[in-house]
Amino acid sequence: MPNGPPWQLFLPLLWSWGPLLRRAETGSVGQTAGELYQRWERYRRECRETLEAVDPPAGLACNGSFDMYVCWDYAAPNATARASCPWYLPWHSHVATGFVLRHCGSDGQWGPWRDHSQCEDPEKNGAFQDQRLILERLQVMYTVGYSVSLATLLLALLILSFFRRLRCTRNYIHINLFTSFMLRAAAILTRDRLLPPPGPYPGDQAPVLWKPALAACRTAQIVTQYCVGANYTWLLVEGVYLHSLLVLVGGSEGGHFRCYVFLGWGAPALFVIPWVIVRYLYENTQCWERNEVKAIWWIIRTPILVTISINFLIFIRILGILVSKLRTRQMRCPDYRLRASWSAWSTALSTRRCRRRSAAAGIAVACATASVRSGASHRSAPPGPRRRAQAPARSPLTAPRPWGPSQGLGMRPAGAWKVTARQRSIRVST
Repeated sequence: MPNGPPWQLFLPLLWSWGPLLRRAETGSVGQTAGELYQRWERYRRECRETLEAVDPPAGLACNGSFDMYVCWDYAAPNATARASCPWYLPWHSHVATGFVLRHCGSDGQWGPWRDHSQCEDPEKNGAFQDQRLILERLQVMYTVGYSVSLATLLLALLILSFFRRLRCTRNYIHINLFTSFMLRAAAILTRDRLLPPPGPYPGDQAPVLWKPALAACRTAQIVTQYCVGANYTWLLVEGVYLHSLLVLVGGSEGGHFRCYVFLGWGAPALFVIPWVIVRYLYENTQCWERNEVKAIWWIIRTPILVTISINFLIFIRILGILVSKLRTRQMRCPDYRLRASWSAWSTALSTRRCRRRSAAAGIAVACATASVRSGASHRSAPPGPRRRAQAPARSPLTAPRPWGPSQGLGMRPAGAWKVTARQRSIRVST
């Protein structure tokens, strides 16, 4: 153990046992923080004296040491060592029969974790169990939700792909959006299979993933983040396509669809790949499911927030376009509709006035009949196609000669042009 002031040796214990010291300060276990530190210092000194008095075993073995929590004796390789719960704990009387467990590797090195769950405060263990039960239920709920979503999206994808009448640019965009949600659900379900059960774990007994499972879990985590980004980019594509239908006129939909595919599937890679590189260099811990460094997490969050903001602005723009088109259509409605509505309104108004004036005389029915007739006289029919003015009656000389059915449609009999010329001359002379 290095020599130095006592407070330097006590820093690791302060960091790992902050809740224990806060509880000791309250006096709930009959000890203060100063008394707890004195007991811990005496335990550490006794551990050092014991290890110095014991001769190390011959051959390969894990060294005896004090890990700032409990005193470990020499242990044989490929064995699990155990030590009694340290007596300096305020609740030692409740866990006097418990043990701290630690694995000694085949190379004579201690494992990275120890299991001191048997030495935990009983009240704290109960709180851990309640939190773990809540997390397990939440995991079951969202697992069922993702499974149902995956099945329904697969059915919708088959319907859109099977029927030829549904094949268009709009439905192609829907298919890509559904595919991104399906990949997201599949990646999350795969990641949960590779991750250990949800915590929290008392003590230091949190499970550690080995390299093959760790690589697969990180791959599933990367695919999950990519699919989450693809969800938002394809939602942006939906908004851009709807805006183009309302604003743009003409253009090749095939060329536009290629741009949509690049935006939907290519844009997420532009910020997921930098996130993977930075995460591997600066926060390469476990399955990358925890985001302790917030600056690294914002590499993914910032583009998603920008996408949501752009989609919201497009939504506001589309609402403005629809409102303006609706107002323009109302101003261009035919006059006969306005006349019909004015006639109906005037008829109802005249009926109401007549009933008020003649209610005492008992002739309301007659007034209603008169008002209906007056309304009918003011009502105008909708304008129809223009008709040609009826030609005046012609004399037998100017009347055209009738054609027989044997002469065919669109055919004139022989001498018809001469008759027509004669008729024109007679008409001019008259």
